[in-house]
Amino acid sequence: MTDFELTTSRLVLRDFTLEDEAAFVAYRADPAEGRELVERFAAWRREEPRLNFQVAICRRDAASTLVGCCGLRREGFASDIAEFGLELAPAWQGRYRYAIEVTEAMLGHGFETLDLQEIVSNTTEANERVHRLARWYDATLASWGESKVLWRFSRASWRDAMRAGRPGKRSLRRSAD
Repeated sequence: MTDFELTTSRLVLRDFTLEDEAAFVAYRADPAEGRELVERFAAWRREEPRLNFQVAICRRDAASTLVGCCGLRREGFASDIAEFGLELAPAWQGRYRYAIEVTEAMLGHGFETLDLQEIVSNTTEANERVHRLARWYDATLASWGESKVLWRFSRASWRDAMRAGRPGKRSLRRSAD
């Protein structure tokens, strides 16, 4: 079993530890579901080959501070496709640009390390922050309806966004479109 760890300028994305469980469960609406999810993440970590990476997001300057979790899940998809998910604890939502940092790290891992061609992400129609983040990385809107939205990130659009130097270069504020 190989431990997962990605480091950004301010964050560490790593496998969950026993110490993370209490903080994760504390910010979940349903504590029982939170404990069940931590167990599922641990089971995924032990799988060979590892198809699902659901990891803790922690601050680099305070490694025990859980900011949220994120993941790339390939189970149930073609071998070159994964689903991306990101969840920040309520205290960390909408501030500090952590979502940008995490998204960039995980998409980079998916496209460059796992050799994925496409990464999809589901959200609700009302989640405008995720819509802005998806557009930031040139994701395409694949479906919209019944209160659900599916975004598709392609390897080509990811590379174009990285070459254009988009992260940190422009505002994510709502556009006038």
